[in-house]
Amino acid sequence: MYRTLVRLLIALLVLASPAAASDRLALVIGNADYRVGPLANPGSDARLISDALRETGFEVALLLNADRRSLLGGVRDFAAKLEALGPDTVAVFYYAGHGVQVSGRNFLIPIGARIESEADLDFEGLDAQWVLSRIGETGVNLSLFILDACRNNPFPAASRSGARGLARMDAPRGSLLSYSTAPGDVALDGDGANSPYSAALATAIRTPGLKVEDVFKATRRSVVEKTGGRQTPWESSSLIGDFFFRPGTAAPQPALAQPAIRPGEIFRDCPDCPEMAALGGGPATIGSASGSNGHDPHEAPKTRVTLAPYALMRTEVTRGDYARFLSETGHQAASGCWWIYGVWLFDKARNWRETGYDQSDDHPVACIRWSDAVAYAEWMSARTGHRYRLPTEAEWEAAAAPPPWGADGAAACGYGNLHDETANATWSSGAAISLMPCDDGAAGTARAGSYRPTANGLFDMFGNLGEWTADCWSASHAGRPASGAARLDGDCDIRVSKGGSFLSPAHGFRPAFRFPSIAKDPNVYLGFRLARDLR
Repeated sequence: MYRTLVRLLIALLVLASPAAASDRLALVIGNADYRVGPLANPGSDARLISDALRETGFEVALLLNADRRSLLGGVRDFAAKLEALGPDTVAVFYYAGHGVQVSGRNFLIPIGARIESEADLDFEGLDAQWVLSRIGETGVNLSLFILDACRNNPFPAASRSGARGLARMDAPRGSLLSYSTAPGDVALDGDGANSPYSAALATAIRTPGLKVEDVFKATRRSVVEKTGGRQTPWESSSLIGDFFFRPGTAAPQPALAQPAIRPGEIFRDCPDCPEMAALGGGPATIGSASGSNGHDPHEAPKTRVTLAPYALMRTEVTRGDYARFLSETGHQAASGCWWIYGVWLFDKARNWRETGYDQSDDHPVACIRWSDAVAYAEWMSARTGHRYRLPTEAEWEAAAAPPPWGADGAAACGYGNLHDETANATWSSGAAISLMPCDDGAAGTARAGSYRPTANGLFDMFGNLGEWTADCWSASHAGRPASGAARLDGDCDIRVSKGGSFLSPAHGFRPAFRFPSIAKDPNVYLGFRLARDLR
């Protein structure tokens, strides 16, 4: 009887523990003692994360100041053990140290690496995608890949583009990728023994009752607070099931205090972020009635929507902004653009830098696919911790109404770069395109924000470039969501563009004007601006 009670007690203790060690396996790496660019915290960061993982039932292999051979061997041993343990094992890979991105590829830097050019990285660095793929090949159902490797790059010769931080990688099914800061940004080492990220992550791992997604949300909240918004951790997840580092009852997590943004305010989310104009939302009417000036059947019927508060970028995204995005993320820009000379033509030589008309970095960027604009919004969301996105058609139209020049077409050129006398004289193809009865002085695009703003502080809502929205194309407004949300029940290979360009016909410079644009096809008359949620 005594032995039976002892066995029962042992069984209950095992069931009450977070997990048997063989069910949870981690490889934790901290590289600090670099010959070039030594770091203060990765060793202590790796020990801190190792301790937190061991306390929650993980068997941990800890590598400190590992050279390339040790890194390769450590990953291979880790993968072999995962394969032996089976698919139900939870895998965690954590790396603290230097990381470099080149052309969208991320490399972890071993101790002793001699890097004098980009070509050296394939032989001196460790491709982070290889690590991710090797863990994926083991067949485990849940893996976490954590990179605290976004510190300043001490190897400038290894990244001729000048890209900062790490590039975005997508998480394979059943995995979560966590970056200590947004892709393209640089993380902070902090003033103490540990980086802000590792300190926050260790605390969150030890907190009972947090799902794995909430662990990283709590980590992000803490890092944003401790760094004054200068660093925002970021994740990419394709997890299917739930996972708790430490089961239990979670305490309520405090919301990150945010100053209220009132309608009419102009604000920025970071010092080098774009200016945003806060809009109040509320009821709005979109579309136009049959018989009204410039009406197109696609604009019917006039439809009432009620919008939540939101903000819009005051200007269209510029070439300089887009160049930074490409540099910091490794995103592949479009090659080739459509343009019109009586008929639409595709020119393989045109791209966002070579549009066929004069531009500088403070002009709006053109030759942009819909997916490029969405990727830019995701980058901005990761940088700021706020949700940036393409505006819905209803949001764009409500923000643009009414035209600031009223009924005086001759005054329109004071508010935007429209199809005017200059553009008509420069680009006339013999086609009869109606133009505005004024002269704005620009033949191609003009510098973003060159003309007078609308009453709510927005520039270039009409002319310069047409703008992508989030909506799929539909033949009318019938059935549109009353909330003003993006319409996704139409043809999503075609998206709604708004605003008209410097070569659009005169009826294109109305809030109700809408044009079907093929999502995968960039053209030299189409750019974008972003919206941001305020709730």
